[in-house]
Amino acid sequence: MKKSTKAVFLSAFVIPGAGHWYLARRRQAVILMLASAGATYVLMSNAWTQANLIAQKIVSGEIQPELSDLMNALSEQTSAVGSSSLTIATFVLGAVWILGVVGAWFTGRAEPSE
Repeated sequence: MKKSTKAVFLSAFVIPGAGHWYLARRRQAVILMLASAGATYVLMSNAWTQANLIAQKIVSGEIQPELSDLMNALSEQTSAVGSSSLTIATFVLGAVWILGVVGAWFTGRAEPSE
C-alpha cells in the first residue's frame, strides 16, 4: 500500500493528523490533532450537559422515561442551548477532518514510495 493511502486512512479513520504523523510531519499533525480534540471536547461537553439536564428532569418526575418524552425534551434542550458554539465546533471538526485527509494525501503523494 502506498504511503499516501496509509496516511489518508489514518487521518480519515483514526484522528485528523494521524496521517501527517505517519508521514513525519509532526508540527502539522499536532495542530490538526489539537484542533480536532478541542472541537470534539466542545461537542462532547455540550452533549454531557444536555444529558445531565434531561436526567435531572427524569429523576424529578418532570418528564417520563419514554422515548417520545425524551425526544421532545432533547429537542427543547437543543434549541435552548447556545447553538453558535456547537455550529462552530462542528464546522471546525469537519474542516479539520477534510484538511487532514486531503493534506495527508497530497503530502504522501509528494513523498517517494516505499
